[in-house]
Amino acid sequence: MNDVLEAILSRHSVSPKRLIEPGPDRGQILDLISAAAAAPDHCKLRPWRFVEFTTNSRTALADVFEAALRQRMPSADAQSLARAREKSSRAPVLLGLVLRLNRTAGCAASG
Repeated sequence: MNDVLEAILSRHSVSPKRLIEPGPDRGQILDLISAAAAAPDHCKLRPWRFVEFTTNSRTALADVFEAALRQRMPSADAQSLARAREKSSRAPVLLGLVLRLNRTAGCAASG
């Protein structure tokens, strides 16, 4: 079996709560981004970009997660708000994808 097929067939999801150090190194992250960039873009979602949330920026991300929950659920309790904030610090490496959806593109990704 070739390496690519083996990687696809052995892939499995892991809860972010179970991810531990070390995360992928810079070279591995760049390889993952290169692979993502090579994927078909049928909905013409490019240009898009990846953002790495470093330790310093995760506090700001936690603020965004909390604010988003407050907007969706104004009556959210303290425990729910704490859980929303915690999502920013679960994984050893956190990448975000930024893009602009074209709602008139006529594909599933556009909603």
